[in-house]
Amino acid sequence: MISITDYRPEHQPWFEAFNREWIEELFEMEPVDEWVLMNPEKAILEPGGAIIMGEYNGVPAGTVALRKVDDETYEFTKMAVDKKHRRLGIAEAISYASFKKAKELGAEKVILYSNT
Repeated sequence: MISITDYRPEHQPWFEAFNREWIEELFEMEPVDEWVLMNPEKAILEPGGAIIMGEYNGVPAGTVALRKVDDETYEFTKMAVDKKHRRLGIAEAISYASFKKAKELGAEKVILYSNT
């Protein structure tokens, strides 16, 4: 069963691990990524963003962040699902939850940056 929760400080190790895995596999970890993964409260939450955690049967399984760009715009960022929990609908669930959260925060638009 998938459940959605707001980020709590005890989620930091999962937020970091899930994102570190795909970044290091597909790209190169940059200093800004390292800082965000180790300090999500300062990097994402304090400036007005949000982090959503997806759990599967009570176990943290995925995450996504909304970084506040301005009062009407949030960046969809740092989305990751643990390898052993993929193909279970977690990515879809946390994506929809993040759009709902963005609307609650007053977002008029959500943007996504991508690398090749």
